[in-house]
Amino acid sequence: VKGIYISSFLELLQFTPSPAASIHVEEDFAELLECLYLHHSNVLIQMAKGAYELRERVRQGDIAGNEEDGVVVGFEHMESCHQFLDRFYLSR
Repeated sequence: VKGIYISSFLELLQFTPSPAASIHVEEDFAELLECLYLHHSNVLIQMAKGAYELRERVRQGDIAGNEEDGVVVGFEHMESCHQFLDRFYLSR
């Protein structure tokens, strides 16, 4: 997912229209934005799949959840993970 955002940012940086942009430049930019939108369309699914896989691995004991007072906490109580996912989804 990170790579998708980096490549999109670099594509946007490469697009440098002149101050007196023509209708063709605007059409090219609109096409670029549409391609980027399509490129990012599956990010939500990828993140949901990753969260599901993490939850399953924590439940199976393959990955240790957070520890509070020496007690291992399950995925549903991993607040920092949920806060990150909330910020990520809201920023989209």
